[in-house]
Amino acid sequence: MISAQALLVIGATSLRRHVAAWWRRSLLLVVPLLTVCFYLGRADSAEVSLGDDPNIRISYYEIEGNTIEELRQALLTRGPIDEKGVRRFAYTRWFISWRWPHLDGAAVLSRATAAYKIDIFVPQWNEPRGASTEVRMRWSSFIAALLAHEKNHVEFARHNFAHIAELIQQAATSNPKLSEDQAEQIAQRELSRIRMLDWSYDTDTNHGKLEGVVL
Repeated sequence: MISAQALLVIGATSLRRHVAAWWRRSLLLVVPLLTVCFYLGRADSAEVSLGDDPNIRISYYEIEGNTIEELRQALLTRGPIDEKGVRRFAYTRWFISWRWPHLDGAAVLSRATAAYKIDIFVPQWNEPRGASTEVRMRWSSFIAALLAHEKNHVEFARHNFAHIAELIQQAATSNPKLSEDQAEQIAQRELSRIRMLDWSYDTDTNHGKLEGVVL
């Protein structure tokens, strides 16, 4: 995890921002897209919508192959590398930040807010002419399961990031003397809980293999 702090000054009110960034896997190729939607392979219909979310960016790395073995080898060769040095078929990383304003030099912890950014990296098959029906069907099944798995990682951040601000607000309301250090500790504890959701999910599903992410 990488943590950073920045001080933003807006008129007479300062706003401290705390940014916690955590990567599940490493980046191989980045191609920013505006559409928050997975669509992979010219012939398949694997698509998973993430809604109109400006906080999500999807990028693709291209693979080629005529057979299942060629596709598998392309994934193993070109896929992104995780934090343990293992190459994966896909990768999702999220960034959660939290902040609160300062008024007359005092932190207004009851007005804490949180935000998130998510990057997703997935394969795209450049399907050759004449690809067999069997290969196309197996790719469609594989990519649908892969996208569904990555979407779940996305939702861990989207569905839980706001809890950080809520917990700080609640603590500040019940304890008017709550310090910024104490608020930071609350945020870090909740961040660890969200991170554990990611880890546990990959452990429970064997990185998606038990959900059909097998080619």
